[in-house]
Amino acid sequence: LRPSWRIAGISPSCHLPCIEAPAAPPHACGMTSEHVALLVPLCVLTAGGVARAAEIPANPVTVRVYETARPDPSLKTAALNLARTTLAAAAVDVSWKPCAPGARAAACDRPPAGELVLRIVRSTVQYDRQSLPLGDAHVDTATGEAILATVYLDRVVRVAKAARMDTRTLLGYAIAHELGHLLLASSTHNTRGLMRPIWRDHELRSARSADWTFTNKELVTIKARRR
Repeated sequence: LRPSWRIAGISPSCHLPCIEAPAAPPHACGMTSEHVALLVPLCVLTAGGVARAAEIPANPVTVRVYETARPDPSLKTAALNLARTTLAAAAVDVSWKPCAPGARAAACDRPPAGELVLRIVRSTVQYDRQSLPLGDAHVDTATGEAILATVYLDRVVRVAKAARMDTRTLLGYAIAHELGHLLLASSTHNTRGLMRPIWRDHELRSARSADWTFTNKELVTIKARRR
């Protein structure tokens, strides 16, 4: 059996949708990626991202970014750019609001009020098995409220290293996946595309664009919710 990494999540009235690697703990749902070796060309993060950035539609969404994990600035910037470009396909124009410790704007200390919240943190639970949650999203399926998404930087780095893949790429797609749960207001996963629960070895290596985009149905749902 080849290992796979999962991206899982949770929600209060159900489960939090999250990103994991194989062997998830009880009640974890998630997205995994088999021992990944995603050798995505840098054009995904540079030229390609710039080309598509011009197509971003005017449907603004502000996302607060709290970084207790303190990622390398260049890594964070590249990952957020990739996440923004990925979400732009769903008619979402993301603006990142930095809320790092010690540099928070006063607005970061107020309730979100229509904004989404992304935490980039280090995990406090150790997983020795192959299933490794990379993140989660807090979705209340009863009310449709979805505000908080979390990505675990140390786990992303660990998986990227094991997979011999670009950490910026994995972090960017993990962020896009978790924010996707918030935009969909759903803790469920799809069998294909960005919102699938398991990211397998060969999928990460191939870097097929269809594996890192929303399905047509998801695009329709997100666009309808953002009107």
